[in-house]
Amino acid sequence: MATLTGNDLKKKTRSSGYKTKRGDQRRDALLNATKEIITLGDISEISFVTIAKKAEIPLPSVYHYFKNLDDLIMMIVEELGKELLEDLKLVKNTNFHSSEERIHFLLDENIKFLNEHPIAQKVFYAPSLPDSAKAIDKKLMVEMSELFFWSVRSELKRGKEEFFERFLVAVQIFDAIAKHEISNKNKISVSATEDIRKIVTSYLLN
Repeated sequence: MATLTGNDLKKKTRSSGYKTKRGDQRRDALLNATKEIITLGDISEISFVTIAKKAEIPLPSVYHYFKNLDDLIMMIVEELGKELLEDLKLVKNTNFHSSEERIHFLLDENIKFLNEHPIAQKVFYAPSLPDSAKAIDKKLMVEMSELFFWSVRSELKRGKEEFFERFLVAVQIFDAIAKHEISNKNKISVSATEDIRKIVTSYLLN
């Protein structure tokens, strides 16, 4: 086996670092291209061909970073979910006077995220998601339910299991109003936000 000198090691490290950085840039370019296509169109319109063309990256290179479209969509769902959860976790570091105020904060942050991220509207409310992405979405719902439970635990009149059942119904109420607003106005209006606050908060606390 040939012995590497100090200069050889430096060259090898620089070369490896360059390849890694270039690889990250290409992966990010593909993710950004996918997000743009979905935002301007629909999740059903994406393909490796359109993504590679949008990102200006050779088609064979796409398969180096993503096994298939499901893998790509899963990564986007996971990325959006993590960002949303970071916003919601601020509820634990903010002083509120009541469970109602904490629920309002969590609902407002969800609405703000959807309004500021059109890609989230298209992905979270897609007619169908790959199973891998659904698993990530389900995990997000579980973590979100824990935050809502933490927010109301001091005033809760029912057990944790019953609360989670009511939380799932509350999510359906939220989604029904949000989908209607987004389909008509591309965002959730102030009046709809007030409706969501009133209905969901009342349902979870009473």
